[in-house]
Amino acid sequence: MSEEDGLVDRVITITENLTDVIQQENALLKERRPSETTKLQAEKAKLTASYDQELQTLRRQAQAVKKARPQAVERLRAVTDRFQETLAAHVRLVTTLKTVTENVIKSISDEVDRRNNPVQTYGHNAAIRRPAGAVTTSLSLNRTI
Repeated sequence: MSEEDGLVDRVITITENLTDVIQQENALLKERRPSETTKLQAEKAKLTASYDQELQTLRRQAQAVKKARPQAVERLRAVTDRFQETLAAHVRLVTTLKTVTENVIKSISDEVDRRNNPVQTYGHNAAIRRPAGAVTTSLSLNRTI
């Protein structure tokens, strides 16, 4: 096996492993178990760093792809396509879950606001009636994904 084939094979292996981890994460998100994705984060971070490093090496050695076996280059393309599809699905899932969560928080906030700030009317002395027991409530949303 040539050095070029070794580099391409390393990129293929890392890409396949990273794709598998993201697919596991996607499955957990689809099953509405996002908290369980934390167990995949360390491996995902390690693979992402390796992927980035190997891609930089591949870019610096652009001729490596041209010198590698045609079968390896074709497999690299197929693996990369699968990885891109998996990433696109991941982005859709995360975006959808983020939007749903924000909408739920907004609905809760609106309901709390509605209950704490009912329609104000005037009393018999032409003063605005203030409902008894209105409580200030605060909500916060961490937008980090």
